[in-house]
Amino acid sequence: SIDTHAYGRIYRAFFEVGPVSNTVIDNTDDEDVITVLTTFVVPNIASLDQGTSAVVNASVTTGSLSGLFSIPITIVLPSLSATLSASTASGDAGDIITNTLVISHTAASRSAAYNVVLTFTLNSVVSFNASLLTVSPSIPFSVALTASGFTVTLPAIQLGVSPTIRYPLAITDRAVIASSFSPQSLSWTYQSAPSA
Repeated sequence: SIDTHAYGRIYRAFFEVGPVSNTVIDNTDDEDVITVLTTFVVPNIASLDQGTSAVVNASVTTGSLSGLFSIPITIVLPSLSATLSASTASGDAGDIITNTLVISHTAASRSAAYNVVLTFTLNSVVSFNASLLTVSPSIPFSVALTASGFTVTLPAIQLGVSPTIRYPLAITDRAVIASSFSPQSLSWTYQSAPSA
């Protein structure tokens, strides 16, 4: 395994390509190429921000041949925004408030967002049924109840995808009849790379 949070360390990776057949008599032909596409995960430090240029030094050894390469890279990061709305701002006990949360990549976003965790803290006068929560378009997600509300985890939100989360909350306390209140508050986190 590779420690993706280390900085300035040297790592070694081995690729087993299997049998390679060369039908050209000249084995040194410039067209004899194996390409390995690699994604580098950079540490979370302030100097490595969106669009920053950096260099990854890599050495390649194949049998008796070896080489040292400096590979220029550009840092790309996700940038998400969220808009939360409710079907009504007030209601009586027994009424249902349908909530809609739309998550979008901002114009500055350049990569998928991973391990997106949304934490909802509910007002004490509403109840939540996890089985009624939906996400569209259909992408993997999980819901977990907490002491003060619930969390929704989305393993990944790819570029160009804007998931919409809908969930009803039932008003349970007659003390809020016809009064305006905020049914929940929202906080969230996400990462620029999958969890190791």
